[in-house]
Amino acid sequence: MAMQAHCRSAQNIRRDGKVMLTVCEEGDIAAGIKGRAAMLSEMTAFRGGAIFQIGVLEVKDDSAIDVEFVKGVAMKLRGPRWEKIIKAAASELDAAAGAQKRVRLF
Repeated sequence: MAMQAHCRSAQNIRRDGKVMLTVCEEGDIAAGIKGRAAMLSEMTAFRGGAIFQIGVLEVKDDSAIDVEFVKGVAMKLRGPRWEKIIKAAASELDAAAGAQKRVRLF
């Protein structure tokens, strides 16, 4: 996972190592993911970014009886330079994930 190295979520992870993610997507997908996390490294492709590893402890279905998820989060890049940054960051994450498959931190 990647995020800004000094945002509040990153600070919380460095403080206690706990993480809770929520995934919502079209097709009525809603899941809560609980885990332990650690910062692996600062990113080179995304200045100010960091790579975190998450060890998943629990995944639970968070779908609701009275609410249906029909569309996930959508975003629009604020400028053309971000497409290049995001592609480079994704490649860096893929490389880190490949390297971490051989190392177990949790």
